[in-house]
Amino acid sequence: MVFDERKMPQWLEYDWILNSVPSKYRVNTELDSMLPNTVKQILLFVKCGSKDPRDDGLTLRERRRIEALERKSVKQLDAVYAGIISSDREVRMYFYTDKERDFELLREILDKENGIDCTCKRIYEPQWQTYYTLLYPDAAKYQTVRNKTLIDNISKRGDNTSAPRRINLHMHFPTEPLRLLFQEEARLAGFVIGDAVYAPERDLPYGVVLHRISTLRKGDIDSLTTRAIRVAERFRGALVQWDCLLIQKGSPLK
Repeated sequence: MVFDERKMPQWLEYDWILNSVPSKYRVNTELDSMLPNTVKQILLFVKCGSKDPRDDGLTLRERRRIEALERKSVKQLDAVYAGIISSDREVRMYFYTDKERDFELLREILDKENGIDCTCKRIYEPQWQTYYTLLYPDAAKYQTVRNKTLIDNISKRGDNTSAPRRINLHMHFPTEPLRLLFQEEARLAGFVIGDAVYAPERDLPYGVVLHRISTLRKGDIDSLTTRAIRVAERFRGALVQWDCLLIQKGSPLK
């Protein structure tokens, strides 16, 4: 893909699920500053996949053809490139424009491609609903980016990330009653409730530590943090951080 975080630092990449399929999301976070003043209110949506779908997904050749289409679209459309979602079997691209001509131009680009199956749609979106509800990361999605950074750092210290251990999730809330309500829901969601914390210097001063046994595989941690954040959001709370005991490779604790 044309995404390169070294050349395009305003782009953010994270892992998420789309239609029950693990996917890689890349989003142009710089576009958030364009609303509410932008005139580019037409969403152009492109979906590309194999003409002959296989269990193992897109071939390398098919992915290269999709990358070529992506480059042509970015270069030829008078539109802002909002994001791209890729999985084993398909790639989806999202643009915003104010020119009807861009939709016709996009169709012309896709019609010339015979090696892959591509479709496109045009949707009027004055508030950029797709950008904000699908592409732009909320707290749970952005946490997966932090998870990767933390897991990578722990792994570099020689940790056996496949070894199960207790994960401590530090949750905070604006009031004590909300924290207490959260604790009951968190228990029902499978977490063990740990110590309560009071930190008056924080915007969310009332905290509690949740515990759960897990490996440090990114998918496992992403699932854990997402579950905790989703429950906390119902009580105006947030995940501040998580930590755990390090287990060195070769440790008898593995």
